[in-house]
Amino acid sequence: MISDSAERAISEIDFSVLAGRNVYLETKYIVTVPVTPDQNYIISTLRQHMIACGCQLKDKADDADLIVEARTGAIGTNRNELLFGVPATTNPLSGFFPGAPAQIPEIPLAKRTAQQGVVKVAVFGYDRKTGQPVWQSGTRQVASKAKDTWILGTGPWQKGTIYDGTKFAGERLIAPPLPELKKTVKKDDHNWVAQEIQFASVAPSAEEPAKTPAAPPTTPPADKPAVAAADAKPAAAPATLVSHQEPVKPAPAAPHAATPSSETPPGAFPGAAQTATPLKPAG
Repeated sequence: MISDSAERAISEIDFSVLAGRNVYLETKYIVTVPVTPDQNYIISTLRQHMIACGCQLKDKADDADLIVEARTGAIGTNRNELLFGVPATTNPLSGFFPGAPAQIPEIPLAKRTAQQGVVKVAVFGYDRKTGQPVWQSGTRQVASKAKDTWILGTGPWQKGTIYDGTKFAGERLIAPPLPELKKTVKKDDHNWVAQEIQFASVAPSAEEPAKTPAAPPTTPPADKPAVAAADAKPAAAPATLVSHQEPVKPAPAAPHAATPSSETPPGAFPGAAQTATPLKPAG
């Protein structure tokens, strides 16, 4: 239950505001002496979620630009029981009657056992060189629940956030008679740390080079013979531009030739007759 509550509480923290920054995670306020497996699980879940949100984690504080400090306010479990019936008691007559049972077992008409796993976590970041605050997440407190119920001696009917639906004696019911408990996750499912996510494709190693697709065969296979040359259609010749030049027709003669003036030289008007007048000798 503690691991389930840790996953849900850390998934509510949005580290995307620190995406692309060199970050060092300070965990000295989570780890106590002796170190428990729950503390290591919370630290590893924090690192996983920060990397998934785009943070560049550094192993040394000197290599980082920001220091992200995490703390936990509560890591633990709680348990309570509710009984309708006769609880287990001590038999007061066991001392007077030898062989009488010393304890009277409980006689439940209905019984319920409720357990909780609580995790409270908070994170804040500041600049490593200047000490100026950059971001804080606020506190995230989540309680995982598990309830076992017995009715007239039949059970347990199991439900809670750590179960995948309602179960009866460990087996999931097809039609659960009891209502389901909804998870209190406020983020999108793609940031849920308990889901499988592939962020990038795995590059092939040097021993296993990447396979390139084979080139298509240039020759026809044996079972399909090539097309005969006689059946093949000849390629069409490229089109050429042929110019057809028509003969130039002479312009029609004018019906009446213009009379040249004294200023117009002979032959200026096409089609006009040119005559030479002989000079007469004087006297």
